[in-house]
Amino acid sequence: VQGQASVKVLVGAPGEDGTEQQIVSDGSGSWVPHNGTYDVPLRQTITRLTIVGTGTTANLLDDVTFGSSACTETFSRVAPTAPVAVEDVVTQAVIIRNGGGSPTAEMVVSAVIPEGLEYVEDSAGPDGVYGFQPRMLLIKPVGDGAAPGIILPGESVIVSWQMRVRPEASNQTLQTAVIVRTIDLRGISHETKTNQVAVIVRPSADIQISQFFSPALVAPGAATTLTMVARNEGPASANGVTVVEQIPEGATLTEPAPAGCNATTRTVTCVVGTLEANDSRVWDLQMSAPSSSPVAARSTLIVRSTTSDPSADNNQSNAVLSVGAPAVPTLDLVLNQTPIIATAGAISTIVANVTNTGSQPITSPVVVSAAVPGEFMTLYMLGREPVGAATDECEPATATCTFPGGLAPGQSAQIEWRGVIVPEVTDGTAVIGTVTASAADVTSTMKPIEFAVNALTTLTLDERTVGPTNAAAPITKVVSVANSGPSLAREATVFMPLPAGATGIAESEGCEPAFGGFVCTLGDLAVGQVSGTRITFVLPASGGTVVDGAIASTTTPMTAPVAESSPGSLVVGPVADLVVTFKSLPNAITVGSRLAFSVTVANSGPGTATDIGVVLDAARAGLRVDSALASAGNWDSTENRWAIATLDAGKQIELVVDAVAEVEGLLAPAALVRATTPDNNGVNNTAIGSIAVVAADKPLPADGSSWLVPGLIAFFLVLLAGLGSWWLWTRRRNH
Repeated sequence: VQGQASVKVLVGAPGEDGTEQQIVSDGSGSWVPHNGTYDVPLRQTITRLTIVGTGTTANLLDDVTFGSSACTETFSRVAPTAPVAVEDVVTQAVIIRNGGGSPTAEMVVSAVIPEGLEYVEDSAGPDGVYGFQPRMLLIKPVGDGAAPGIILPGESVIVSWQMRVRPEASNQTLQTAVIVRTIDLRGISHETKTNQVAVIVRPSADIQISQFFSPALVAPGAATTLTMVARNEGPASANGVTVVEQIPEGATLTEPAPAGCNATTRTVTCVVGTLEANDSRVWDLQMSAPSSSPVAARSTLIVRSTTSDPSADNNQSNAVLSVGAPAVPTLDLVLNQTPIIATAGAISTIVANVTNTGSQPITSPVVVSAAVPGEFMTLYMLGREPVGAATDECEPATATCTFPGGLAPGQSAQIEWRGVIVPEVTDGTAVIGTVTASAADVTSTMKPIEFAVNALTTLTLDERTVGPTNAAAPITKVVSVANSGPSLAREATVFMPLPAGATGIAESEGCEPAFGGFVCTLGDLAVGQVSGTRITFVLPASGGTVVDGAIASTTTPMTAPVAESSPGSLVVGPVADLVVTFKSLPNAITVGSRLAFSVTVANSGPGTATDIGVVLDAARAGLRVDSALASAGNWDSTENRWAIATLDAGKQIELVVDAVAEVEGLLAPAALVRATTPDNNGVNNTAIGSIAVVAADKPLPADGSSWLVPGLIAFFLVLLAGLGSWWLWTRRRNH
């Protein structure tokens, strides 16, 4: 062998010279990759790859393999989709599919948590990193290979996380931004922005109420005033505000109810209507104390509003009227639990009001402690000392608050524990604990905590068809089921129906054929968890209709018996199998000779092919086309394109071509057919001929040859839709 053999690759549209890529050159017998890239221009549906021998010796191409890089497809969603309230928790999920032809080398999902939402710690699935940059959450998806960031071709994965709505988000619509960054096997980075999703927050108003007796220590039947206060801390106006007071048993109103209020024997109802942010209302009720003594008479004040209130714990207040107060200091303890019937996974509040109902002061520190139930996960505790008293000392770790200044006669202090009943609590469970108030030389008092707990959850579905949707070829449908909480969704399942006439292939574990589809077991879904299920099916070649109809259920009670996907359908038409061939190509001719040959296109069905285009790539092969006559359709001599409107199944049409061989060598004219009708057999969409062209003074070879000689051109036509990139592997041997 003299010199070093090499080839180069030209890439471009048919009829163009193409862009020169890397020249491939090496020693004999080795695999050499051509690793150039080519971005297909918009609306260029056919791309030519030309391999040209450039060395002084012969070259042999053994294997030519086309492939494509990883291609990221994304869809983002939030649950619930309905407007949410302040302090609600929303789940965001991103469905990611690698629609390319090779795995990703790296993939990272980056989400910016909007102002007004806060990331729920450790809620990302798979595990993520939060705060590397301000408000930035980073997650590496995990595919079937269990390697973070590596997603196989055709594989779909789901990442999810939770966000809690902050008070400043009241009456706002928040947009979330998510970017998926991918590095493919060639080391090239791609960035895909997901669709924007909105979190709609309802207006919220934090209404706080309080009340107190003046005086708080009275003789039996003596006069006292009960003052009630309602204040809207905002940020929105509160509508439909009503305050209801239950005065102590045995007490009697001595004056008519204030303006805007109605009174019965023990109940006073005051209708406020709209209470603007930072506005307040005050009412005074004149009454006589109960006639019996000693007694700690209690009043209860509650407020209701049609506007969402993020802090329901301060919507109720208790006050104690000490009648015929004992001569010694006395601790009275009142507990309010909100709500009385709690929901697993939801926020609950315990408020303890401790009062000195005696006529003598408590001078030693008053200690209030809680034996918080294990099922109650404390978020925070807050002490409120009497006005003008020493600041309370609260220890969340021990659920204890100390009021170092003690309590004067009739004086009260308050402690609030706010937390969540853990989502795993089963329906019907009783959550029990105690609160104790004590001080030196004073008899302690203890009251029970008891929540009746219901489990309740909400499942949401997203059902979509991903990838190609052609008859007689695999069609993949992905259903993601999200548990929006607040409780654990136990034994969750999803049913995915199959289209009529389809043959199903379950891809996800735990899926079994049943009821004309697949029933897939998801197991227990934690709050915020998103489970993805994938099935693949094949429609007959005649096509069909793919109808959305997935149904999810759980043994945990839901507001609706099942969760259903939004209705939708996709009509899949029949496929057509187009076959292009050359007829009557001579094996060998002399340069300058005229030749006639035919290009035939047949439709093997079963569907009718529409909008058919055939490209005859002859000029780069060294043939000059002088004329072409089509049995159907129209021939464009400028672009060497043959356009056919339709071709029924079982039909064949022909293009008769008259051409001249203009160059020596082994010529390889090529033809490619395409149509808007899907064609699942792309192998027979391309035909490549072979003509040996020699000088007029040389004998014709007995047959053609598969050798690439210096200057020889080989053609490959590839159908590529829209924008994209590909890679090409060749193995070349020297001869």
